[in-house]
Amino acid sequence: MSDMFTLKSVSITSDIGMALKNFRIEHDVTAKSIISVFKKSSSYISKLEKGDIRKIDGHLLIEICNFITNTDTGLKSFLKTLSLRYTDLSDESKVIVANIDNLLVEHIIPSELITEIISYMKEYDISISQLANKINDNTDIKDNDGYSDIPVNMFMLYPNSNCISIKLSVSEQYLSDLLFYKKYKTVHRVIIEAILYSLYRVGNNKNNDIEARSNAITKLNFYHITPYISSPKIEHLDLSDFLESLNPDSLGAYKKVCSRLETMLLLTKDYGTKKVNQIERNMYYDLPFSFAFMSIDLTSLKEQPKESKQDFLDDVKKLVDKYSKAKQTMDLYE
Repeated sequence: MSDMFTLKSVSITSDIGMALKNFRIEHDVTAKSIISVFKKSSSYISKLEKGDIRKIDGHLLIEICNFITNTDTGLKSFLKTLSLRYTDLSDESKVIVANIDNLLVEHIIPSELITEIISYMKEYDISISQLANKINDNTDIKDNDGYSDIPVNMFMLYPNSNCISIKLSVSEQYLSDLLFYKKYKTVHRVIIEAILYSLYRVGNNKNNDIEARSNAITKLNFYHITPYISSPKIEHLDLSDFLESLNPDSLGAYKKVCSRLETMLLLTKDYGTKKVNQIERNMYYDLPFSFAFMSIDLTSLKEQPKESKQDFLDDVKKLVDKYSKAKQTMDLYE
């Protein structure tokens, strides 16, 4: 169910058009078949894929992607394709991708998440009005040059910076309809992230902004409400500031992970280098899945002999081979 934040039209650049063409070809779908199904002129797809058509209706883009993949998750598949080429895209295209990922893709709202949000609001005595004010304060970006001239509820590349961000304007009525009246069954990720981020900033004054953001993202990851493209703001985070905000246990664990990777590289040389390169490739192609896989609890295997551990690894490789040949229909992991 679309809401007032849903992207009505999508801008098209030559980058995006070429990606759509490659996406179509990879799925063995002809331009002629799209023209026939969607009743477009003979030159429409050609112009769209060249970027000569500068805008497309958001719903039409979803339908075309679904037709190409013969699924109802075609847009998500297209975004995954774009994610592999993201660093090569122009700044204009990166802004478009951010808008598609955050304002066209819709996520089903877990009832448990809504319950958690309402409970948190009650625990810290947070009203809908307070929540709306905190969201609309746009604290993270309001000091940027040109902030007052930026349109709301759309990702933009801020003038004189490399920051792709969004200036939000969320009404109290929308929040009430979403949280209390269950009017909406789906939500855009940027909206639910803003709700959680603002709640954590208002409710627990021990949370600084970085920790509140981290807690919000962790909660969304738990409910599998994840972006298909890495956050456009991630490259602008100050890592040292973020590390300083971690609690001592988390910071200590982070340092130990880094130290143990360094130890493996030093002790195993070529073997370690090969394995680290593979880890990097895994994370490049699917960061959330790779992170989830690496965090599986293996401590119960610590007393097993080497032969048993090798058998375990061999079985994992067989599973990878098995599932790599299966058609994937869902990108959710536990």
